Amino acid sequence: MEELREEPGFEKELLALPEKLDQDEEDDFDDIKEKDDVLYERISAIGAKLEEKLAQLDHTFGRKGRALEEEIRNLAEERNSLAEKKRIPRYMKGFDIRLIDVNRTCKVTKGGQMIKYTAILACGNYNGVIGFAKARGPAVPIALQKAYEKCFQNLHHVDRYEEHTIAHAVQTTYKKTKVYLWPAPTQTGMKAGRTVQTILNLAGFKNIKSKVIGSRNPHNTVKAVFKALNAIETPKDMQQKFRRTLVESYLL
Repeated sequence: MEELREEPGFEKELLALPEKLDQDEEDDFDDIKEKDDVLYERISAIGAKLEEKLAQLDHTFGRKGRALEEEIRNLAEERNSLAEKKRIPRYMKGFDIRLIDVNRTCKVTKGGQMIKYTAILACGNYNGVIGFAKARGPAVPIALQKAYEKCFQNLHHVDRYEEHTIAHAVQTTYKKTKVYLWPAPTQTGMKAGRTVQTILNLAGFKNIKSKVIGSRNPHNTVKAVFKALNAIETPKDMQQKFRRTLVESYLL
């Protein structure tokens, strides 16, 4: 959402991730892992208490119900504060991170409003390796941290034709979103929307034409683009598939 991007301090949370990761690299990994195990135990214990309190809230009313709601609120705040202290994974050198989208959802319950944020991040090393991840959290920094942790666990390798474009045109569909990608000659540049262009730049492409038809939902668009990039077949793939030798047309 554009409103969330304009909030003060929002971009600083995303830009501060690499700096925090550089500080973590200087610490001993085993000591940090022990601290994480203690935090996980405390978070799981608080989560069990929350489940018990929420079960009691269904049949508790009056003053006792209000007191129980206050206890639940305090436990939730304590759990969130512990979740923020969780260790950030080590930064992979050569990779860059870009924010795709942040969405805010609000659910009204008996205990009050439950606000959560969903963040989508994309990462890449500008040399054919890209990845993306989606995560949710009670606050924007927590959602960004969770997405950052998952981002490097979902990496894809994409072959680039002549180091600047794709080998052939490709069309893919994900739900109500259709994505078209066409190769382009040098000095053409990137002709695509913001979401598609961000992913292609992280992969190292320089000359591609793109068109998105149907739903422009960032979640569907990201998955459709990755599906299209994984469907591209290079000349080497065609040789192995048909057991034939490919020759440039100008040599015939």
